[in-house]
Amino acid sequence: MSVNLFAHVASSGLLPSLFAFCEGRDLLALSKVSVEWYDVSLRPSLWEDLCEKLGLDWRKSLVASPNPRKYLIGQLQSQLRFGRIPGRVVLQGHKSGIVSLFVPKPKVVLSWTSGMVTFDSNICVSASTAPHFEIKLWDVESGAAIRTIKSLEPDAASPVAHARLSRWSIIKMSDEYIVYGATQKPTVSVFDLRRGEITHTLTGHVSTVTCISIQDDHCLTGSYDRTVRMFNLKTGRCVHTLLGHEDQIWCVDYRKDCPDVAVSGDAGGVVCVWNIIEGSRTCRLVSESTSCLLSIRLAEDGDTVMAGHEFGQISVWSIKSESFLMTLNAHSDMVLCLDCNPLVLVSGSRDESVVIWDRMSGQPIQTFRNHSGDIKDVRLSGTKLLSASYDRTIVVRDFASDSTSQPESIDNCLVM
Repeated sequence: MSVNLFAHVASSGLLPSLFAFCEGRDLLALSKVSVEWYDVSLRPSLWEDLCEKLGLDWRKSLVASPNPRKYLIGQLQSQLRFGRIPGRVVLQGHKSGIVSLFVPKPKVVLSWTSGMVTFDSNICVSASTAPHFEIKLWDVESGAAIRTIKSLEPDAASPVAHARLSRWSIIKMSDEYIVYGATQKPTVSVFDLRRGEITHTLTGHVSTVTCISIQDDHCLTGSYDRTVRMFNLKTGRCVHTLLGHEDQIWCVDYRKDCPDVAVSGDAGGVVCVWNIIEGSRTCRLVSESTSCLLSIRLAEDGDTVMAGHEFGQISVWSIKSESFLMTLNAHSDMVLCLDCNPLVLVSGSRDESVVIWDRMSGQPIQTFRNHSGDIKDVRLSGTKLLSASYDRTIVVRDFASDSTSQPESIDNCLVM
């Protein structure tokens, strides 16, 4: 009887009318019945009506080319994943402020001074600055420190080295390298994790290096000298010098999944977009604010750029249309770090808060105030959110830890 009923509904043209009475989750589930039902479920009018019923304006989206179906799916996923207080683990053990976090790929084997380490999905790496410069490996499930490197430089224990490694030292990590610089130095050092030693000093800038971004065997550096440089970490050679900024550069980012695009932000609130294959500037993006940009993130689509200002705003642009999209407001002080996935943006600030944003709507989903110092780095890794602070702690929040109070994951019924 039920099969005949489904066939009758499909052949009589009643599907659109039937679907119009469905909620979002029901509509997604029904789209899995057959190819015909899936095709009907894609009609924009159904999703536009659903958004209107829920009082959501899908046109005001962080993505450059929004559509109502993807917008509402994003809303449902965000509510499901970030609509509750997550499980929390606090990692403690650093003796000075933490400035950088890294979540390595699973099963990467590295050579540390204390022996070989095989990473798994529950490992993170953190770095702190003077007077106790340390790199630590953590088990984020138990909160235990697994390994510690207490120095990278031969003279790191000396007062001179401590003076160089100040609060504003820059340290970035990857599966193979640690690249770091110090206040008032135009050079950065490369520590090869597989070899367990410093292999190169990267030169070329004529003023203080303020920011670093690493992908595979290359890194980008930005400086007070208004240039961005790309270096080959295997050889230590400068591959490109990128010119186009009119102010000191404070943040830079590029991604492995967008290999030809990089972005950088300066003290005048301007973002430059670079083609790093050709070594040329693609476009220049400006926002409503001319305040200094201290953090920047390129989204996985290679189009959306998000940057944090010194006064707490976050600006969002589209590279393809070379247009400013919106300003996000929730922080009361400098936005020092950003991370994102296709659904959400996470920001950390000097106001000691971490904010999760819905990337589709630009609305804050949750705000966490678990630190007592500047938030220096944030990382999204699967269902986990990690935040590192100058209060010497890392807070790990797992949004999958409370499965009893939530319905079955909406991911299981998505047909994209």
